[in-house]
Amino acid sequence: MLRSDKIYAIGINHLSNVPGKNKVPSITDMQKCNLYRDMLKVAGTEAFLTLNTCNRLEFYGIGNKDLALAKYIEILGGDKQYTPFVYSGDEAILHLFQMASGIGSQLIGDLEIIGQFKRAVAEAKDIGSVSGYFKRLADSCIKSAKYIRTTTSISDGTTSLSYAVIEYLKNNNLREDKKILLIGVGSFGTNIARNLVHYFPKCQLTLSNRTSARAVELGKETGALVIDYSTINEQANYYDIVITAVSDLSSPILTADTGLEQKVIIDLSSPSSVDDEIGDSNVVVSNEDLSKIINKTLDKRNADLPKAHEIISNEIKAFKDWSNFYHKSESARILKSDVLEQSMVCPFLMQIEPEVVSGFVNEMIGSYVQFIKKNEANVIPKNELHLEYIKQNKNSFSKVLQDFTRTEVN
Repeated sequence: MLRSDKIYAIGINHLSNVPGKNKVPSITDMQKCNLYRDMLKVAGTEAFLTLNTCNRLEFYGIGNKDLALAKYIEILGGDKQYTPFVYSGDEAILHLFQMASGIGSQLIGDLEIIGQFKRAVAEAKDIGSVSGYFKRLADSCIKSAKYIRTTTSISDGTTSLSYAVIEYLKNNNLREDKKILLIGVGSFGTNIARNLVHYFPKCQLTLSNRTSARAVELGKETGALVIDYSTINEQANYYDIVITAVSDLSSPILTADTGLEQKVIIDLSSPSSVDDEIGDSNVVVSNEDLSKIINKTLDKRNADLPKAHEIISNEIKAFKDWSNFYHKSESARILKSDVLEQSMVCPFLMQIEPEVVSGFVNEMIGSYVQFIKKNEANVIPKNELHLEYIKQNKNSFSKVLQDFTRTEVN
């Protein structure tokens, strides 16, 4: 089996999410740490990484996809409302390219996903769960994404979810002096806070975060007030608009007993931060709602989708060509090892300086690699490449190769 056939992508994202639910599963740092540890123990696992954003939890890797799927289902904890997608081989490669480019995002052309993917790859590389082969695949995805961004209109305009909040507030004529509570000031929440004070300088912004020091720091930057995270339910009624941007929640932040009424609640958390009952007496805006607003401005991006798909198709072909050569060139590495081993017991070569022998072997293997490159379009089994080389090349290299490998050529 080719290495590319062992590539897999498993997960749940905005396309597979339960209709009407703003809820994609997520994993904690501890779960992620244990997951990497367990997957690295699995025989045949060449690469493994996770990508967890506000609208996707996906596993990518090279190895046994069935075991990876079992781990994914274990993470879900028996929650049967989701059915993870499972791609392998060419389907998985296509998914990775489309994901990294943003054309597979909830917001077409999403600018944030490529950074999230790059950080996930870097994290997995530091842990030691990314092979050179998978790094080449990831780099190809990133290269393709950058090329699409610079040569098409796929990422033109500001359409991130953090800006979608501003669009929603503008479209609904909400006064600039509204009292706004923003819960969660990670990288996503920080962008929302900065956008709010930029586009609504008269708003009365208050921040709250599980780590209060982070909220205090951002409060100094933006001029916002800060309240303790533990008092949110007590103070939420004071605000006109409540925005949540918190991940890894074990239970909702805003519960039914807060008594919230006639509020605008923008729920960008994963899982959802709002009890279902709150929607009965308040306006609850979800990721999906904001995506619909932004998608109205995406006509220009959609027009360039065919061009983006063409770029991806070309980049995938380039990767597959390289992968095919990489697969065949493994025979060169094995052959070199065998020839060097045989040279150490050859009475004649044992009398020659090792540097001279090594130089000759390197030249011979170099000639062999060039042969592979010239014949990469031909369907020659990897274990028969050296036989074909000997047949086609009547030189000193082929003679030595035939003697050292004890090959009989018809």
